[in-house]
Amino acid sequence: MSSKARESVITSVVLLAVFGFAYAQTLGMPATPALFPRMCLMLLTVLTLIMLYLDVRKYAKDASAQGGVHFREISIPLLEFIAVAAYAALFDRFGYFPATVLMLAGFMAALKVKPWWLIPAITAGYVLFIYLMFAVWLKVSIL
Repeated sequence: MSSKARESVITSVVLLAVFGFAYAQTLGMPATPALFPRMCLMLLTVLTLIMLYLDVRKYAKDASAQGGVHFREISIPLLEFIAVAAYAALFDRFGYFPATVLMLAGFMAALKVKPWWLIPAITAGYVLFIYLMFAVWLKVSIL
């Protein structure tokens, strides 16, 4: 078995273990609220099993398939994950609106949105829309 197939098997086993743990967590929930998470977990399990089957079939006989992940391949997703984690920390510390303004502006700047004035315009429009929708119309306290 090539190293690429071995990586796929390890990744799939870890994902299936996480899905199993998450499913076990839904067993303590009432039946109706637990339905949606269980359906999502079942779908993810089926898709993971399909991915595992296809990867093993593809890479099992190909001994030349190279495994390993290089930092250059994961640097952008890793930075995005760090940005989302920072958003969660800012959200907890300062609240929804300041954290969301920083996150939206940061992601749009990273994606090089042109012209530059669209960044504050889109951010202001989004924040205004959310405020009017939830705070004014639905009377939900989000501040």
